[in-house]
Amino acid sequence: MTSRRHIRQLLVCINVVCAVSCCHADVEQLVEADRLLLRGNYAESEVAFSKLAAAYPTQAALGLSRCYWQQGHRNQAVEVIDELLTNSNPTADLHARRAWLALQNGNWQVCRKQIESTRRLNPNHLLSSWAEAELKRATGNTQAACQAYRQLAERYDREGAKLQSPRQLYWFGKALAQHARYNHDQKRFPELTTRLFPRILTLDSNFWPAHYEIGQLLLEKFNAADAQEAFNDALLINPQSADVEAGLARLALHSFQFQQVRRHLERAHKANPNHLAAHLCRADMHLAALEPAKAIASLQKARKLNANDSITLGRLSAASGLVNPTTITDHLLEKNEILHTALKEGSIGEYYAAKGNALDYARRYPQAGANLSRAVDTMPQLLGPRSQLGMIEMRLGHEAKARELLKASFELDPYNVRVKNQLEVLDLLDTYETIETEHFVIRFDGSKDQRLARHMARYAEQCYADLTETFDYQLPEKAILEIFHDAQGIKARQWFGARMVGLPNIHTIAACGGNIVAMVSPTAERRKINWADVLRHEMVHLINVQQTDYAVPHWLTEGCAVWQEGRPRRPHWNKLLVERVPKGNVFNLDSLNMGFLRPRTPADYQLAYCQADLYINLIAQRYGIAGVRKLLAAHRNNLPTAAAITDSFDTSLEDLERDYAQQLAETVAKLSQRSEFQPKDPFAQLVNQWKHHPDDWQTAAKLALARLRRGDYPGAGRLSREVLENSPNQPIALYVQAKLLNRIGDEQAATKLLEQVVNAKRPPNDALKSLAAVRLREQRFAQAKQLYQRGWKLEPENLQWAKALAVVAIRQQNTTELNQLLQRIATAEPDNLSVRKKLLQFAQAKQDQTLIQQWADEVLHIDPNDTAANQAITKLLAQQPTFHE
Repeated sequence: MTSRRHIRQLLVCINVVCAVSCCHADVEQLVEADRLLLRGNYAESEVAFSKLAAAYPTQAALGLSRCYWQQGHRNQAVEVIDELLTNSNPTADLHARRAWLALQNGNWQVCRKQIESTRRLNPNHLLSSWAEAELKRATGNTQAACQAYRQLAERYDREGAKLQSPRQLYWFGKALAQHARYNHDQKRFPELTTRLFPRILTLDSNFWPAHYEIGQLLLEKFNAADAQEAFNDALLINPQSADVEAGLARLALHSFQFQQVRRHLERAHKANPNHLAAHLCRADMHLAALEPAKAIASLQKARKLNANDSITLGRLSAASGLVNPTTITDHLLEKNEILHTALKEGSIGEYYAAKGNALDYARRYPQAGANLSRAVDTMPQLLGPRSQLGMIEMRLGHEAKARELLKASFELDPYNVRVKNQLEVLDLLDTYETIETEHFVIRFDGSKDQRLARHMARYAEQCYADLTETFDYQLPEKAILEIFHDAQGIKARQWFGARMVGLPNIHTIAACGGNIVAMVSPTAERRKINWADVLRHEMVHLINVQQTDYAVPHWLTEGCAVWQEGRPRRPHWNKLLVERVPKGNVFNLDSLNMGFLRPRTPADYQLAYCQADLYINLIAQRYGIAGVRKLLAAHRNNLPTAAAITDSFDTSLEDLERDYAQQLAETVAKLSQRSEFQPKDPFAQLVNQWKHHPDDWQTAAKLALARLRRGDYPGAGRLSREVLENSPNQPIALYVQAKLLNRIGDEQAATKLLEQVVNAKRPPNDALKSLAAVRLREQRFAQAKQLYQRGWKLEPENLQWAKALAVVAIRQQNTTELNQLLQRIATAEPDNLSVRKKLLQFAQAKQDQTLIQQWADEVLHIDPNDTAANQAITKLLAQQPTFHE
């Protein structure tokens, strides 16, 4: 029989087992709640933590606070911690969390108080130590912050290997990253990206912040591909993370992919409408799009989240200065409320760095450089401002100063991809040869572009004389022209991209910085391009940018540049106008900059160029060149567009827009009369229309032609015959019959029908071409010429008629007429090399030295190595001592 003692022992054992089982179950529930949080299942995570609040108040409160914070519920994130701090025996974890929250919200006093409370309970609490180090940095005590980061790094070296907590390792990782930045510890970067953060993921594969921090470090070094991969890995775990979406937005902003920036920011806002980094990125996007007023709106939202954040304040100062120019250079004016706040409560070095960064986005390079220089002077621990200042000096053409800055930056941080690329560009340029003219320094690969550089030097000076007279402005110092060719196994376009932005993925062949024009060598490109037109275009930017002190709107300088190319409007631009003007799908001066900076489609980008050119042409027609100069001067005075127009022309923006809309409508009305822009009736529409109007023989004839083009020859024949039975002289039906006769080899009958067609009042253009081709084969050149001339009269902008007439002129050996036709074609087709070579031959046959020089230059503007053109120029040099190459 079992004793009472044994029964009591058994009951105790059963109770212990039950208690352990319950405890184990609760711990599993805590782990599951945290897993839901990490996976972005916030609503479920809230419920799970709430159920555990009674049993595990501290852990539940911490979990709920993190959950609220991720969703942007900042007040709730604080309240759930404050409730326990007030109503229970608070733990060091709670005080540390409250310190971190106060730090994020810019509440320095609360943060200090909570750090002190944590220290009394646990002097070595990791999160509290991290918050204290960050507080020192944020309040401008940089030396103390650097020391704190160093101590945390040393502590990790002692304790890190034993740690198994992903969250503790995460805070150590954050601390090591700051230590690496502010104490310039190069070994830490690869340690973080290849060991520490990956180790966290082996401990908890759901801990997406580890992927995110890797992405942030790689983004900071401009390693775009690997940063993208890390951010994507984080999103696979937590697709609701505003942190990751903001990181991806910043990554897209680096390459000015505005559509992607907007998409990621929209997702970040949906996940967390109070995300500070997302608001800052949106502000930078607006600054890059030259929308400072919109940037201010985003920065005001950011400031509500943290009123003392120096980075927000620096950006706000820059944006405010762009809207109100009197404050943009007031760097040390303490009556400036924004600056006063930064000086008093924040990090002045980070303030200047942020201001310089913002002005860099807005392309105000001299002002950006001045602020970045102050950041380097006041806070030399910062890596970013030094490298960014080097980039700006590169854009301004101050390459010796840039090299010094970039080299110093690279010695401190050898992982920055842009810095590394820029230094490699400078090394390449050291191998280049130089030609110096009165106003330019031209640098080029002497083994590949010797001739190009000589011709460019001469042409640049010609352009300079012309453009400086047009814009009434002289450059204050010699501009730098750099021509990049393939080298060291790297393509010319990649060198060019690295020169301009430090990265190879730039989708153009030429660009203007502050006092530099860089371009891809045309000899490195497969397709022949008119490099002289490209250079002239960029030189307009060079002048406009400097004469307005970098304040020229994008649309204005692009319009001026296209205007000064002096070419007829591009055919694909005409097509865009015809398609989009009737629909109202065009830009105005409020939106035109976005066509360049944030085009929704490639067509938007092309339309922006076209419209900018049309605006400048309207201004030049109404107010002359002086009007264009006045508008540029108004922007130098930092007037917004509406005020600049009123100041320059004594008219309102609305009046100018009305006149522009009228001109646009008139332009499209003329274009719409041309056959290539006539609406092409869809086949189904023609079928339906004829079905409902069987006696509409015009529609029936169009349907017959449509069937012919679709290869339905029997159907085309039957319908065209039916049309002619009812309308004997219908020209389209006659043309269809002629084409069908041609198909069966009855050219004589086909020709007779074509003759009948072309006698109509408005014959189909194809009929004119077909009959002209017949006459050309018959060597009846006069009749062929007459037919082509009729077509050209109907379509004066269609160069195909001019080219056909050129063929006739060649067959007639009429060099005078051929010369005129080829000149017309050359003007409209800037890249047409063969036409220019033929015109050079004509000039040489006439021994007209003026024309020889003109057309030799035109050939060399497309192919600088052309033998005949180079020989012609060499001969001119020998014959004309006054000729300057």
